[in-house]
Amino acid sequence: MLYLIEKFNSELTRWFYEKSIFLTEDVQGSNLTQARLKLYQAGIDSSSISDEQLLKYWDEAKKEKINFVKYVQDRL
Repeated sequence: MLYLIEKFNSELTRWFYEKSIFLTEDVQGSNLTQARLKLYQAGIDSSSISDEQLLKYWDEAKKEKINFVKYVQDRL
């Protein structure tokens, strides 16, 4: 019986871990999409900015509570 409980807990832990990875990727993908869309709408070509850098700009602008587009413009 104890073996079954340990096996269930192990499977449950693995399932939650996998779901948390997917949720993190979904949020990052969503932020990246929003960031590129905002820049596009502002007439800014973001094709030269890597996804990683763009997400960093997104997080920094959010943290500093400033306009994302203005934040990126100041760094280009």
